[in-house]
Amino acid sequence: MSEISIRQLAKEIFIRNKESECTRLNLKATGVASIPQVGLFFIEELQTGEFRIYGKTCNLRDGKLLDGVKFYPDSPCSIWRDIQDENSAWAKKKYLEIPRGSVIFDANNIIEPVFIITLPLKYRENQLLINQIAEEYHLPAGKF
Repeated sequence: MSEISIRQLAKEIFIRNKESECTRLNLKATGVASIPQVGLFFIEELQTGEFRIYGKTCNLRDGKLLDGVKFYPDSPCSIWRDIQDENSAWAKKKYLEIPRGSVIFDANNIIEPVFIITLPLKYRENQLLINQIAEEYHLPAGKF
């Protein structure tokens, strides 16, 4: 069994407290106590200009902690087969051909920790997509 450092344990406790705080914010804003998620996703841009997101998530507390950042424990490559099962149009595509991103939680700033949505350059200013991801990952307003 690996030992956990006091610093890492303190960071995990801090993150659990932030998860509870974000869940309360979600309850207040939406009436539903949604737990914020971290994860990986692939983006399908529909002809209507809307987006469909395919991905894998986990509760914030269940993410992997590295250097004060919580992220989904698997890689895009390792979840690709599951994503292809969800979208048959991608059955013969390689994961590098599809736009992808992630939601991570940066707990290094203890005053104002934030969720970070990573996106390909093409989508970084697309507020419709950002809002959709924030909603699907239960990110409270003002925390990303």
